Amino acid sequence: MLLGLFTCNRGNCYFYGQNTGNSAMWQYVNMTSTINAVLIDSHTVYYNFSAWLGGWQGDRDSAQASLTFYNQTNQTMGSTVALGPVTHTDRADITSLLYREADGIVPVGW
Repeated sequence: MLLGLFTCNRGNCYFYGQNTGNSAMWQYVNMTSTINAVLIDSHTVYYNFSAWLGGWQGDRDSAQASLTFYNQTNQTMGSTVALGPVTHTDRADITSLLYREADGIVPVGW
């Protein structure tokens, strides 16, 4: 899904990588106390992962976001979901954020 360059329905957090070769951030969310494992094991829990990704003018950078599910012993469950990358070409060398999203089923076994 691609929305306009200047849509106003964005979130409240912003990550800026500055002028470095690589920049990264992480966010961990523990769902073990909020989601019934029986529902996950029956393939009935869905996720919606979305992000506004972009860059500055004609900088030859790219932005991407990924979602990985881990079980309680820190083993990866299922495949990593990737949004992007959004490149300067995708942005037509305009400073902007482009909306990307992915939906799916939370993998069994976490």
